[in-house]
Amino acid sequence: MGQKVNPRGFRLGLNNRHYLESFGPSNHYSRIWHENFKVREYIQGVLYNSNVFVGDIKIYRASERLSIVVDFALRSSKKGILPFAVDAYISQIMSFVEKETGCLCSVSFNEACVPFYSATLLSKYVVFQIEERVPFKVIFRELSRNLKEIPSIQGIKVSCAGRLRGEEMARTVWVSEGRVSLQSISEDVSYAEGTAHTSYGSCGVKVWVCYK
Repeated sequence: MGQKVNPRGFRLGLNNRHYLESFGPSNHYSRIWHENFKVREYIQGVLYNSNVFVGDIKIYRASERLSIVVDFALRSSKKGILPFAVDAYISQIMSFVEKETGCLCSVSFNEACVPFYSATLLSKYVVFQIEERVPFKVIFRELSRNLKEIPSIQGIKVSCAGRLRGEEMARTVWVSEGRVSLQSISEDVSYAEGTAHTSYGSCGVKVWVCYK
């Protein structure tokens, strides 16, 4: 049986960094970890019904100060969809974090210039499309067409497992475009996963993006 290793953890210290950077007493590690987990879950829940894909949530913590950076990309620019009200969400998130952690908090939102550059944003996009019942091949065809316009991306690999399009038998489908080297530690690989909740069950999504 193959041994699965998270590509991000495999490359920590070389070309990847932790989503959490914290400084404090070692005996507070468990409490800090649980607080950060609650903060991430809250931000994901608050922004779930907004017109955005939530990317990486980076938390920087030192002493009694906490800084949060949220990457996002707009889902659609169609007319009739309200713009993303950043200020309203910032005050809401800050009040929750300060109440939960007791630390002074600052929140900033960083809109991705290239929406599909991050594996996290890509996984959210694929999950959204599957929940909208778009065929998997159509999703990947659109992704490959958009990613060819980004010169800094070397390759992409997408895997989806479950009852695709309501089929009786669950199966795993994966497609790749370009070069994705998972064994070379020196390669800069971004990885993310997500779950699409549909009327016929859950579908797991995994995305690998290899940069030049």
